[in-house]
Amino acid sequence: MTIEPRATPKVLELYLEISRYPILARKIRERMRQELFARHVIAPETFEQEVREKAIHSQYLEGLEQPFEQESPEVWQERVRQIRDGLTDFYFAYNLPHDLFAENRQVCAPGPQTRQGDHPNLQPGAGALGYAVRQGRGVRGLSTGRES
Repeated sequence: MTIEPRATPKVLELYLEISRYPILARKIRERMRQELFARHVIAPETFEQEVREKAIHSQYLEGLEQPFEQESPEVWQERVRQIRDGLTDFYFAYNLPHDLFAENRQVCAPGPQTRQGDHPNLQPGAGALGYAVRQGRGVRGLSTGRES
């Protein structure tokens, strides 16, 4: 059995990376779509038509017989958004280099900003109990000078 060097599908790799940015993901994907359209990977109209077709098909798969009556406009918009996101990831992953995704991500999320004196690896309150327990164990192991 031969193991492929890239065992993870490109679209899954991209999805897992973008999921690290739950708030900025929408902005990142919007920039990804702009790249797809600007580089003529797919026309905006064709892309949106595919989104609509897949959204309608997903209603059928979920057993909606009369989707306009059984689904609220809010649920429809959420369905369309999720399908648009999935198609964005798919087209981007298989048609554009990952470095371009990294550039777009960097524009949207330039990274944590630290000031002089800040400790980026320390989070206030996080692990304080664990730290106290470790310190207590260390103190317990010390000799008190009163040997029994």
